[in-house]
Amino acid sequence: MITIQKIGKLLMMFLIVAGMASCNDDETEPFTAYGEVLTIKKLVNDTVHYARAYYVYGNYPMSSATITLPEGGTKDLTSYESNKQTYYEEPAAADYSKDALEFGDFSFTVVNEGIEHTLAETTEMGTLEIPEITEVTVTTGSGIITVKWDKVTDADNYVVRLKDDEGAIAFVGTSLSSSAVTFQIAAGTGTFAKQLVSGDTYTLELQAIQYESTATASNYWYNIEEISIASQNFVWE
Repeated sequence: MITIQKIGKLLMMFLIVAGMASCNDDETEPFTAYGEVLTIKKLVNDTVHYARAYYVYGNYPMSSATITLPEGGTKDLTSYESNKQTYYEEPAAADYSKDALEFGDFSFTVVNEGIEHTLAETTEMGTLEIPEITEVTVTTGSGIITVKWDKVTDADNYVVRLKDDEGAIAFVGTSLSSSAVTFQIAAGTGTFAKQLVSGDTYTLELQAIQYESTATASNYWYNIEEISIASQNFVWE
């Protein structure tokens, strides 16, 4: 059978990089893969900027993965560390643009055991609003950071994370429901990738996530339509 195992995802940006792991019963399952294109948007100098992220998940390791873009050209995707079952490209800061993105039909080409497979994905511009952070409270003595926000229409989940001043992930919180409007960053509410340092500046990111209309309870992490990001800087005293 095929077991889908989440191992993070960007942004989830992620933004949450996901993967598929296989386990064998009496019969060997055939190779299966999913391709995903998602839109990410955030405010840069009070202007909405856009970027795209690309993912391919396979139930067995792949030796390569490439995506063909609707505007022309291709991109070679990178495997997730030692996990050859996940290939991806996530946007750097320079990849965000205020110009409208090209949407339409994308094509993934992946290779498993020397055999080439083609995957199709169609993406459209979403309507997800960028969330608004209303309050960030830093309580150094207890090691807790509290963030509050206004509910975003059409958001299916939220994720809170911290980045250091070099853009490296310091904390990723657990997935929150669509009704959530507050979250505490603390031991037990997520994963700390590094210890926070007194006097350093961190960026708190609130991600609102919208899934594709065809997503189900068993595959929604593999059917993300759009992520919108609000951010706020603070100093850890």
